Amino acid sequence: MKKKIISLSLLCILSISMIGCMNNGEATQSEQVKESDSNFIKVRDLGWTDDIYMCEYIDKETGVHYYIGKSNLYKGCMSPVYDSNGKVKVDK
Repeated sequence: MKKKIISLSLLCILSISMIGCMNNGEATQSEQVKESDSNFIKVRDLGWTDDIYMCEYIDKETGVHYYIGKSNLYKGCMSPVYDSNGKVKVDK
């Protein structure tokens, strides 16, 4: 009976500690960047693709469009957007 109580207690502690570490895909205050502090303007959210949340941004200085993605598992990714001619999409 003692072993069952100890096993159940350890299972509860493990479950609670794992739930407390989850982020649920929400950005924390340290991850959030004010748009005024950034050199990028957010154009649109593209949503989740596999495990990465993608958004389209424009560089304020150059006008180049970028796809920027971030994940709960990885740091993220960044890629310029290309038009149908294979050239980098630029607004300026």
